This record gives sequence, C-alpha cells and structure tokens, in this order.
Amino acid sequence: MQLKKQKPFGRRPKSNGKTEPINENKFKSVLEKDRTQHAGRVVLFIHQFQHIGGGQTYTDAINDELRAQGYRVILLQTTSALTIFLHLLLYRGSIVLWSIYQEFPIFTFFIAHITGWRNYLIILNVWTKEAASPKEKSTRKIHLKVAVDKWWWWSKQLLVGMYADGLAHLSAYSKTLFFQQPGYAKLLKRKNSVIIQGGADRKIFHPIKSKEKKEMMKRFGLRSESTTILMAGRIDQRKNYEDGFKVFQRLISRRKSNHLFLYLLFSYSDEANDLSYFNYLLNKIHEYGIANQTRIISGIDHGQIAAYYQLADAFLMTSRYNEPFGLVSIESIACGCPVFGYRSCAMPEIISYHPDVFLAKTADIGKLTQKLNAYLDFSPTRKQRLKKGLLDGIKQYRWRMTTKKLTSLFSS
Repeated sequence: MQLKKQKPFGRRPKSNGKTEPINENKFKSVLEKDRTQHAGRVVLFIHQFQHIGGGQTYTDAINDELRAQGYRVILLQTTSALTIFLHLLLYRGSIVLWSIYQEFPIFTFFIAHITGWRNYLIILNVWTKEAASPKEKSTRKIHLKVAVDKWWWWSKQLLVGMYADGLAHLSAYSKTLFFQQPGYAKLLKRKNSVIIQGGADRKIFHPIKSKEKKEMMKRFGLRSESTTILMAGRIDQRKNYEDGFKVFQRLISRRKSNHLFLYLLFSYSDEANDLSYFNYLLNKIHEYGIANQTRIISGIDHGQIAAYYQLADAFLMTSRYNEPFGLVSIESIACGCPVFGYRSCAMPEIISYHPDVFLAKTADIGKLTQKLNAYLDFSPTRKQRLKKGLLDGIKQYRWRMTTKKLTSLFSS
C-alpha cells in the first residue's frame, strides 16, 4: 500500500488545490497574541504540599475556577524555596497566590515583590493562645518553646503581610482573629482584603433519597434502626475531637442503644496529621468506653467522603478555636446531614437557620448532647424541614462565588 504524500510543513491548502506560504508576520502576531492574551491574568498558585484536607480542597477548587474564568494558573505544590525562586524568574506573570504561606522562607516573598509579582495571601491559619497549648505536661522548657514559636509565627506573618498586595480571609471570624494579633491592625489594616468563605461541589455533595440511604446502610453493615454520628477532618488538636467523644458517650447513656455509632473520618497524610495526637485520641476512645461503637476510616479520596455525609444522621463539629471556616460543615449540610456544634469559630456564620437547634455555648457538652438527642427524637417531617432550612442557608457557599470574591481582590 502506497503512503499518501504529506502536505509541505508550513503551508495550507486553498480551495483551488494550490498552496501558498503562511504569512510570516501574521504567524508572529498569532504567537504574540497567544503569549499576551493572559497578560495580567497569569497566576502562580503556590500551595504547601498535596494532601487530603480543607486546605487542599480550597486549592483544587480555586485552581479550577480560576482556569474557568480565563486565568492561566501555574499550580506549584512544594515548599522548595529553589523551585519557587525559579518559577518566579522563569514565568512572566503578574499574580502570585500563596496558600499556607507560613511554610515558605521569607525571602521568597521579597523576591516575588521585587520581580514585579503581586502577592496575595489566603489566610488559612492564625495563632491563638489555645493553639499553642500542648497536650504534654507543662514545663518551663515547653513554655519557652511555645513563646519562641509564637514570636516566630507573629513576626513572620507580619513581615509576609507587609509584602502582600491583598489578604483573603476565610470568614468574618478568621478576619477578626487575624487583626487581633498585636500590631496587625495598625500595620496591615489598610491592606486590601476580602472574605472569600468556601463552597461545596454540588455534583459530589448532595442529599440522597431515603431508599438510597437504606441501601447504603445495608452496604455498610448497619441495621435500619441504627443511628450514625459523624466527625471528620485532619488529626489536629484544634479539631477537639475529645468533646465529640464526650457527647457520644452521654448520648449512648441517654438512648440506651447498641445501634448508635460514631464514625471518625480522618484525612490521610503524615505531613498534615498530628500522629501523637492520634494516639492520644485512641486512648481516649477506650477511656470513655465507646470503642465498640466507634469506627475509624481513613485513606479515602475527597470524592468518596460524600457517602459518609449522606449516611450520617448528624455531624458533630466541636472545634472551639482557630477553625477559620469549616468546609466539612458546608459539605455535610449539602449532603442533607445537619451539623451540631458550638457557637464558636465560623459556625454562627454557617448555621444561620434556627441556630438554637444546632449550636450550644462553647464547651457546654451537656447542652450540645441535649440538642443532638432532642433532634434525633424529632419526627421525620420536622427533621426534613430543618435540613431544608440548613440547605437553603448555604446556597451562597459555592466555589464560583469564592473565586469571584478572590479575583475582585486582584483588580482592587
């Protein structure tokens, strides 16, 4: 079989069958147009490292939305100063977006600043007194370490903030907490800032019908009369899982049921998780006598988490401090699972529908148990009405809106 002769490279067919050379000037203009069409819209998005958790969810969702809005995004997931330095020099960009910026050397921000990039920080974590409290027995050495860590965190965040062109806060709560740091209000208050909040992908996180839930319960080996309480997140002291254990212990005592289960859904990452705290939690599970009715799940990807939200009858969010937003709460409500917790962190911003039903005073374990127990005894009709109210209350929490608020910071 004879191969068909290829058309000459750099030529294009005309309707009369003849060919003509491509206009060189026109070809250059096309290249130049392609090179400049993203002018002012190139984003170097620097994230700490890839993991399963809230920070990664923010990174992936914002990355996708920025691309959808016409930005050229270079996602760099590393803490290597050399890699960051090379990218800052090689790419002709305009915007550098820093996520979990505390992990990066200060000089990288300075280089970005002097090479013409505009620095924007996503404020994912801030320092609080409680965040510095270790579980170990208090000693002079520990107090000294905490003091040094706090000073370093405060000074580095202040210096980085001074190089920033804008600040993105995850909630009104986290913004307030940020500017409560000594000197921040005076030195950084004039910085452009927005509250971007967060979202949930409605293609993944959505309610299911009761028939589907019954089938799911069978797959999980649960009886129709079983009640499931869910807690989820990374293994971190600020998540305060122990309060959830206490609530669950009291719930078992009140309901006298062997078919009440606590599911702990932990993100899987050696870097993002505090493994010593995990051992502490395991001991507490046995200490509170709830081991036989507790299930620990880890190692699943973000898309599989939705099934556990859809399975659960209620979600417990027991963080007392330093939880800048709480994506798990949004995802849970989006799946039709009501969230119970404290009137702390950003929870009052998320639970706007009948907060008295779902939120208790911070650290009031008895009241939180009472509210959860009362809900479980509500009629199916009342439960459905409350779930719908919660779902309507989070309609504005979508990644498209999050990114829209973020890009408004770029243009301000």
